[in-house]
Amino acid sequence: ALSYLKIQVTRLNKAINKDDRLVMQDVSAELKSGLDAAYRQLRELLTTFRLKVDGAGLLSALQTTVSQLSEQSGLQIRLDYQLANVPLAPHEEIHLLQIIREASQNAVHHSQGQNLTISLQQDGQKYILLAVEDDGVGIPDKAEKLNHYGLAIIQERSKHLAGEISIRRRPEGGTA
Repeated sequence: ALSYLKIQVTRLNKAINKDDRLVMQDVSAELKSGLDAAYRQLRELLTTFRLKVDGAGLLSALQTTVSQLSEQSGLQIRLDYQLANVPLAPHEEIHLLQIIREASQNAVHHSQGQNLTISLQQDGQKYILLAVEDDGVGIPDKAEKLNHYGLAIIQERSKHLAGEISIRRRPEGGTA
């Protein structure tokens, strides 16, 4: 991401020298997008590091996340954690936590809702069902065509867990 940003700065400098406003605007938008991605990746790395250092486990990390996000956003956030005796490897906990954080951040930024529910349940002996649901405006029908780093992060992390992801508009409103 940083090397990409350096290339964009070089492009911007050339456009400034030529007084090419169209290229300057294009590069400016790409720089903003790249900086957003770099910031998100840095935040993710720091969070992952803290989770490893703290070692308190997934439930504790989720409770902290819910508390902080609720305070920052004003959303009513409910955590339904039903994974009593599910053994998770540390890397699985990290991926689950980051998926939940990313989905929750997306809801905060895009849903315009009042409530968010995070649910983790065991499905049989091998599977975990995770649901992050809001009561907002719902995801656009053509969301796959939008440039969402957050959705890409969620999909990538779910692949690491051999999981499947489904993002849909709820009939009663909001996104699940």
